[in-house]
Amino acid sequence: MRRMAKFMGMIGVNIDATERERAQRALQESERRFRDMADAMPQLVWTADGQGRVDYCNTRVSEYVEGRTGAQGDFDWTSLIDPEDLESTTKAWNLALQTGQPYQIAHRLVMRNGDARWHLSRATPISDHGEVQKWFGTATDIDDLRRAEDRLKQSVKRQLIAVEGAGLGVFEWDMTTDRTIWENRRMYDIFGFDPDEPSPGKSEFTRFFLHPDDVPLLEESLRKAGQQDQSFRLVCRIMRKADRELRWLEVCGRFEFDASGQPVRLVGVTADITERKQLEEHQHLLINELNHRVKNTLGVVQSLAKQTFKTSDPATLSAFEGRLKALAHVHNLLAERSWERAFLGEVAREAVLSRPTDRTRIQMTGPEIQLSPRQALTMAMVIHELYTNACKYGALSDATGLVKLAWQDLSDHVIVNWAEENGPPCEFPARRGFGSLLIEQALRAELQATVDRDFRPSGLVCTISIPLQRVMA
Repeated sequence: MRRMAKFMGMIGVNIDATERERAQRALQESERRFRDMADAMPQLVWTADGQGRVDYCNTRVSEYVEGRTGAQGDFDWTSLIDPEDLESTTKAWNLALQTGQPYQIAHRLVMRNGDARWHLSRATPISDHGEVQKWFGTATDIDDLRRAEDRLKQSVKRQLIAVEGAGLGVFEWDMTTDRTIWENRRMYDIFGFDPDEPSPGKSEFTRFFLHPDDVPLLEESLRKAGQQDQSFRLVCRIMRKADRELRWLEVCGRFEFDASGQPVRLVGVTADITERKQLEEHQHLLINELNHRVKNTLGVVQSLAKQTFKTSDPATLSAFEGRLKALAHVHNLLAERSWERAFLGEVAREAVLSRPTDRTRIQMTGPEIQLSPRQALTMAMVIHELYTNACKYGALSDATGLVKLAWQDLSDHVIVNWAEENGPPCEFPARRGFGSLLIEQALRAELQATVDRDFRPSGLVCTISIPLQRVMA
């Protein structure tokens, strides 16, 4: 029979697990809050262990990887990187792992739909006793910003190409320090400076380079642009530093203002217009010479006319001289504008107001309508003929009549209307004189215009219709 064991006692250990459980629950709660916070962020949030293995991604990963709403455990992040950026990304990440320094790189990540979008990826290491234990990182979508920056760079590049192509120098002047920045090589070439030399401020510019006679122009242009917030424009002369050659410049720009509305900075461009000025001067000399020769020619024609018509009716000579004078008046008008253009209103005034008493008897109304030189001469001859006839036979032949000359710009025609009132009774002429033929033929040949003459009892009404495409053609 087996001997019975006698129970002598029990040895045990009681372990209080309350603190450990509390710490475990706190850790789980902290991780939950972190995940909730990470999922609420607009960036892709991730963590990695000390060796760089990604062990967590927030729910934003679903925008990059099909079927994933998050990632736990080892995650192959290289599948998200655009192949063209994979090498540089891997190199930057390995360097951060080796040095324990923060990681940052701009690269393209491939979205779930296949689009590659620019992101800024950053990661910060968490270390314990000098050894990295964890990495916390984000990837922020900067594609829209990156593309906007690229468009801006391209725009600036195109503008610089355009500025360089136009031969313009670009500058910036700080009024508070009187310092200038010359933005491109062209500014140095214009002023005859070496690119390594400092650009002059306003005080140095006015003392050593600006023509003394143009200093007041500079000060007035700056004052107007600064007070009225207008574009700055100055045409001036300078002496180049390299060879002291006199050059003409045209400077344009705009001021920048501080919070109180005071101008603080001028940004603008400079063009060397010396050749243009020389051409303008040469053109002016040629036009003066042309005017002199034309006047001499008109004088010779007038002398020949007097000899030719000395045995004819004096009225014939007077009419011819009147036409020459009308041509001469418009010629002077065009000469003042370098034979480029004239306006219908001023042409009409030159053609009709030869007698001081007629200034109050001819009423003119109408908008500014440009005419080419040939058109101006034609209209001057036509209006002069109407005026001459009115002085001989029409409303201006007595003391009570008047003339209303009006023109208007319609959608497809310019209408010129000559209307006589309160003059002697008007009758249809028995024959067409030289003046009538001149009016019709000149208008038809030069302006393709139509003429309608209505001989009313109250006075002649002449309406001229000019196709709009013929005006300044």
